[in-house]
Amino acid sequence: MSKYVMPPRQKMINLIYIILIAILAIHISKDAIEGYDIISNDYRPQIAQLQTYNEELRVRLEQEKPEVTGQVQSVKEKTNAIRQELNDLKENIIRTADKDEYQSGILKNRDNEKATPDVLLSNKRGNNLKNSIATYKQEMESMLAGDAQKKLVSSYMNITPQTDNASWEEETFSHLTANAGITMLDKMEMELLSCEKEVLLAMTNGTGIQTSEVTPEAGKPQKEAEKEVEKEPAELSDNQIFVNGVPTDILADGTLKKPFVQMAPEAAVLYKGYDNKLQLTSIGIPQEQLKVSMKNGKVVMRNNRYIALPDNNSRTAVITVSDGADVLARYEYEVRNLPAPQPYLSYSHNGKNTLYKGDVPLGKSHLLGMNELVAQANEGPQVKYKVVSFETVFIEAGSNKVITLKNKGNKFSGEQKKAIEQLQAGDKFYITSITVSGGQKTDEQIGSINVVLY
Repeated sequence: MSKYVMPPRQKMINLIYIILIAILAIHISKDAIEGYDIISNDYRPQIAQLQTYNEELRVRLEQEKPEVTGQVQSVKEKTNAIRQELNDLKENIIRTADKDEYQSGILKNRDNEKATPDVLLSNKRGNNLKNSIATYKQEMESMLAGDAQKKLVSSYMNITPQTDNASWEEETFSHLTANAGITMLDKMEMELLSCEKEVLLAMTNGTGIQTSEVTPEAGKPQKEAEKEVEKEPAELSDNQIFVNGVPTDILADGTLKKPFVQMAPEAAVLYKGYDNKLQLTSIGIPQEQLKVSMKNGKVVMRNNRYIALPDNNSRTAVITVSDGADVLARYEYEVRNLPAPQPYLSYSHNGKNTLYKGDVPLGKSHLLGMNELVAQANEGPQVKYKVVSFETVFIEAGSNKVITLKNKGNKFSGEQKKAIEQLQAGDKFYITSITVSGGQKTDEQIGSINVVLY
């Protein structure tokens, strides 16, 4: 296998990252904040490329070396566990930074200085991440025979503190803004997938440590069998083309080793009861010659788009693309339920529309600006929900007088608006029996809103 050389572009990105850390330590400038966004925007396509490439390696190994299937799946499960941990931390940073404005995967308050340390340094989350990474790297290195590969894997996701005065997580996350914290976690995710890639390449090229599942051919000495493995041609030659450090199926002469097919959903997971749109890219073979199938679900064509529909009782789904004879691409996805929608009051104040979810004190002027009730999920795909009906409950302070007013639709009736205008500080105001339709829900009740007036 040819020696891995870090591309100049990646070296420059790493250098810029170090410079931004230094700038951030001195002063949180606009340039530093925007710099982290630029780096994250560069990491994310590399993460997607590595994920696709590693999946292709897994398919190749399972087809050509079924005896290592157990090892391959073990590596995948361990990698996915840490990826999930990293992505959960990213979401928690966004949720902590944006609070009421939170939307999954979209960070608005990029310069928030408290979100990253609050998430990573509370409840030992940073320490737990460090321990997970240490265990993972130890397990991956144990599957490698070559010192060079072990050294390369060891260099990824460095969790060694630079001084004795603070832990790794304190050194790394204490002074990072929200977007800087997410960039750091993106960097770790990219290096995690690079670790996985090295282990899979070692298995592909016969240089990994073999378990008891792998035995030499009957009647041949162990050393002879090992020599034959070493002589097997590597799948990736010196003519392999790398893009941002990720091997591709493009050869040095610009041709493809085989028809290239890539298929990905709009999100990283598939959702039940939802039309998961798939993006198909094919080179070297017309799309009409492709056959797309799905385990634990089905793939249909609507308006010239592939739609994945997973089974309601499935937890994972596998999408396979073939030309009728050979498998060209295979992807496995997690299957989840659609996130439950949450109710919000939409009100206008100083010309700005704001969503209010309750439990936070609200002034009378804001309350009078309320115009409608909306429902939306805070994560996952943007499913449109319609508020079918709701009730308002008013309890006057210091008395047992309760007024309940029902209404159809998502806008307040004249009677409800009049009752809202008469509210005083200390009165209790609830919006209950909120019924919505959309996604998998048909006239289904969701949570309530507790309006706190001051």
